[in-house]
Amino acid sequence: MSSILSSRSAPKVRSWNPRLLNGTAMEIITSELPANRVCGDISDVFQAGEHSLLVAMGDASGHGVAAGMLIVDVRRLLSMMAGSGFDPGEMMSRVNRHVMQRFPTSRFVTLSLLMIDMATGALSFASAGQPFYRLDAEGRTTICDSDSAPIGILDDEVFPTTPLDPLKAGESLILISDGFREALNNDGQMYGEPRMFAQFAAGREESARPFIDRLYSDVDLYKAGNTDHDDMTVVLVRTSN
Repeated sequence: MSSILSSRSAPKVRSWNPRLLNGTAMEIITSELPANRVCGDISDVFQAGEHSLLVAMGDASGHGVAAGMLIVDVRRLLSMMAGSGFDPGEMMSRVNRHVMQRFPTSRFVTLSLLMIDMATGALSFASAGQPFYRLDAEGRTTICDSDSAPIGILDDEVFPTTPLDPLKAGESLILISDGFREALNNDGQMYGEPRMFAQFAAGREESARPFIDRLYSDVDLYKAGNTDHDDMTVVLVRTSN
């Protein structure tokens, strides 16, 4: 699918190509398209141990420099803690306490942390107001989420760590910012999850870059020239034989 990215620049894309030790290839692609010069989203992959990776996807409240400063702090903390042995929920709690102390004036971050054991394929996650999605090989999407509040809202919030079944061949995890599902057309109607899920299903057999281009392009097609932009970020984790 050709990309229709209106007057904005192309997304910045990074990729990691590790392999599970059981022979199944795993690919991780991150893509960011800021609304302004400074991005208020986080999309990162950190080495969390000899055989483990920590995937982070988050979205700071607001836009521009203020949101970017908050994300810099969150990214720094996650980088420091990735190899500490903490599970995703404990890391989330520590980030929450830091944000509550450093940004006490109604600044918050939605965040998902996904831990991947590259030796076994085991997955676990914690979520703070930031759902993500599992796409199976048949095109069905399920939501991965929790009831926890975003980072920076409640100082005593609990962030449970939840296990996920290992990915099967042809499955994907899609961590995506609300700049997609909340994009507005000229009538003020949101893009929404149903249309996004339809694009997930339609692109499930595409390689990673065309799949991501499909998502950006369909949002711009839906917006039909509406220039009200939000940061748009995708992290794609997928397997193949």
